Amino acid sequence: MASIENLFSRGWLDSSLEKRPTKAFIKDKHKGRSFFPLKRVYAYHVMWDMAKNQAHLAGLYAHDGVPIPGQDEDFESVQTNIMHIMASRILSPDTVLKLRDIGELQIVNTLTTGLKARYLGKVGTKLGKCEDEVDYVVEYLCMHLLQGRIQWPPKDNDGNDISGAPNYWGGITFDLPTGYAPQCIQNVTTLQGFGGHNGAQAVWSDWTNSKPRQDMMVIEEYIGETYGVDMEGARVIMSRTMLHDLCFNADMVAWIKGTDPGIKFVDANQLKGAVATLLGWNIETYDAKWTYESAGIGSEGGVTETQIRYMPRGRVLIVPQGAASSEEEAYFATAPDLGAPDGERLGQYTWNYSEPKPNWHTEVGTGIHGFPILKRSDDSGIFILNALS
Repeated sequence: MASIENLFSRGWLDSSLEKRPTKAFIKDKHKGRSFFPLKRVYAYHVMWDMAKNQAHLAGLYAHDGVPIPGQDEDFESVQTNIMHIMASRILSPDTVLKLRDIGELQIVNTLTTGLKARYLGKVGTKLGKCEDEVDYVVEYLCMHLLQGRIQWPPKDNDGNDISGAPNYWGGITFDLPTGYAPQCIQNVTTLQGFGGHNGAQAVWSDWTNSKPRQDMMVIEEYIGETYGVDMEGARVIMSRTMLHDLCFNADMVAWIKGTDPGIKFVDANQLKGAVATLLGWNIETYDAKWTYESAGIGSEGGVTETQIRYMPRGRVLIVPQGAASSEEEAYFATAPDLGAPDGERLGQYTWNYSEPKPNWHTEVGTGIHGFPILKRSDDSGIFILNALS
C-alpha cells in the first residue's frame, strides 16, 4: 500500500515542479538568470579575487635583450555569504488524511485513483507557489544587484519601508551596494559624459525637448573611454513605457523617418533596429513585478495586493556584452543541498515534513542556497540611467 511518505517523496515533489505547465510562462518574464547563470560553489561563505581592468603592454628588446619580469594583475578580494531562500506551505489535515486513505485504496477502484490525482494536484499547486516565490526572490536579488544595490527587506515602489512586512520574509536585514562608480548611475537631466560631453538633460517623457539618441551616445563614449569596454552587443533593459516614449520622441522620429511633419511616431521594431545599427545595442523590454499583501487597509478593511516593479519604470539598464551572463564575470553562486539524494543538483530543492502529533500536518516547500555575484562591479561598464529624473 502507498504511504503518505511515498506520496510526498522528493522524487515526486521534484517531478511535480518540472512538469508544471505555467513554469515556462513565468520564467519568460524574468531576466535575472540570463545575467546570473547558476554555478556550483562548495561553501556558504564565498571569497574571490577581482582583477582590475588592465591591459599592460609587453616590452620591446633588441635581439640579444633580456626580458624584465612584468607586474601581475592587481586584485581586490571580495566576499559574500550564500543565503538560504526558502518557501513552504502547510497541507491541511483533511487533505492529508484523504491522500492517505486514497493511497491505500487506489488499487481497489478507479474512482479513488481520480480522487488521488485531484488531491495530488492540490499538493502540486501549493508546491508550485513555493517554487514561484523562491524564483521571485532570485529575480529580485539578481536584478537589484545589477541596478547597484540590494536591500532586504524589500522597499515599495517609492523606495520606502513596507509596513507590516510578512513574517515569512525572514528576520534578516542588509543593505548591499554593488560598488559601481557614482558616474555610472546618473539622472538623465544631469547626464555628464567624457571630456565635457553632456546629454540633452531632459526627461525622456518630454517628447519634444529630450534627445535620447544624444544621451545614449554620451553614455557609450563615457563607458568606452573610461573603462575600455566595447559596447557593441550591449543589452539595454527598459520598460515598455520608456520604449513607447522613444517611439514618439520627435528627435528619434526625425532621425529614423525624416522631417515629414505628418509622421509622429515609429514602431518599436524600427526603433530597435535603428539603435542596433547606430550603437550595436539590443533593446529589451522588462516590466516584471512581485507582489505583497497588506491587511486592514482599503475601504472595507480587507486585504490589498500591491505590485512592485523589480526595476523602476523610468530606469534604463545598459549592460555591455560580457559584463554579466558569463560564469567568468557574473553568476548565481549555488551551494549544494546537503539533504538531497543528489546533492549536486543545481537549482531549487524540495522538502517535506510531517508533524507526528496533534495537530498533525504535512508541510512541503522548496528552496535554493545561493546569491548573485558580480565579480567586476567597479569597472564592468554597466550603466544605470534614470530617464524620468
